[in-house]
Amino acid sequence: GGGGRPRVKMPLLSAGSANYLLWFFAVLVVCVAVVLRTRSHDRITVTADFKKFQRGFLVVYLIMMASDWMQGPYVVALYQHYGFDLGDIGKLFIVGFGSSMVFGTFVGGLADRFGRKANCIAFGVLYAASCLTKHVNDYGVLMVGRLLGGIATSILYSAFETWMVHEHKSNGFPEEWLSNTFSVMTFGNGAVAIVSGVVASFAADAGGPVLPFDLSFVMLVTGTIIVATKWPENYGEASGPVASACGFDNFRQAWSVVTSNERVLLLGIIQSCFEAGMYIFVFMWSPAMGAYDKDIPHGIIFASFMVCMMIGSNLFRTLQGDSSIESFLRFVFLGAAFALAIPVVLPGAHTNLVAFCIFEVACGIYFPALGTLRGKYVPEEVRATIMNIFRVGLNLIVVMVLSNIDNMATESIFTLTTLLLALATLAQHRLFTLSATNATAEQRSASGLDAGEEVDELLSTKADVAA
Repeated sequence: GGGGRPRVKMPLLSAGSANYLLWFFAVLVVCVAVVLRTRSHDRITVTADFKKFQRGFLVVYLIMMASDWMQGPYVVALYQHYGFDLGDIGKLFIVGFGSSMVFGTFVGGLADRFGRKANCIAFGVLYAASCLTKHVNDYGVLMVGRLLGGIATSILYSAFETWMVHEHKSNGFPEEWLSNTFSVMTFGNGAVAIVSGVVASFAADAGGPVLPFDLSFVMLVTGTIIVATKWPENYGEASGPVASACGFDNFRQAWSVVTSNERVLLLGIIQSCFEAGMYIFVFMWSPAMGAYDKDIPHGIIFASFMVCMMIGSNLFRTLQGDSSIESFLRFVFLGAAFALAIPVVLPGAHTNLVAFCIFEVACGIYFPALGTLRGKYVPEEVRATIMNIFRVGLNLIVVMVLSNIDNMATESIFTLTTLLLALATLAQHRLFTLSATNATAEQRSASGLDAGEEVDELLSTKADVAA
């Protein structure tokens, strides 16, 4: 401190933060209202068996997601603490996404072949090992940690969902209950993210930037033990674990589905474009907000985003009751594209915040919607493999942008995300057109069948009368 003045401790909330806190409570109130409205309008009644199955899955899924959220805010902080500059840190992130792209696709393919449960256990082991590398201040060791983390993330975003969808179907639960699980997954994920963020920040303040990774390690071990002891195994291949030792056959099979089935291909394009836009947003929201306000309260803004995601996951249920997912997702993507165009067209501290929150609501609708569509269109045998093929495009886009992020203006990066979302909107519209033509064809064939059945009945009654 200059001039011998006593050092004043920063107040917990500066005047600027107070506005953000107000905004957080505003979205929280909206969230509670939406949840209550969804509760009273939810038309799905489920069985006790289903509730038990859903709980058994969600507990593990949310523990694993929490372990991921714990690390999120502190990855960059830890690397900086170890004295690496942003260029080095960027390289570490590129290795993470790259490894997810290269090895993740292959490891994901192994899930269909050697079992989804085994793959979920592998996730826990790899990610826990990645946490341990954070104790070592060595670029090579940290690089290995990113490599393991990249593979683990691929599994996290495919094997758990694939295991759940298979169990859901093999238990004979109705298709429409699946979207209920996806909606709760997204909602729970938002809640877990907020709690993990708070816990991690206390941990980092108390024990330094490595402690959140140790907490994450404990959660990964816990989740993995539950999977190992409580979950049944399931496979994509009818042949189970005896199949050929390599995931390449699976990959070939999955690739032929992607190239020959337009609906599956469209889902891949939608996922790559929307999620690439989302990952770029994750990197860019902080600099975009920081341009107007040097010391933004990251934690409060992040929590507001997560509450908006929770709002979205509940809106999803309402929207689903009113129209088909194929139809309403078009408008969700369009809204998301407009939202991320705001930092280009009308940049400002408040406009950006509102726009980013709208985008997060779209994310909350997107995740359960896309999960449900995948359950509907992607063939069971190669589901995990196909989900990882979808992630290749996404990782490729993210790696390309991250590699050039230093040379790009914030405006041009947001223009790119807007274009990606516009592309997702077009692909979604095409999917809607296909599903609409399909629906009319089905109605026709259904009415045709009814007519045929009536003829049969008439004939049989005549036969009875004759007898």
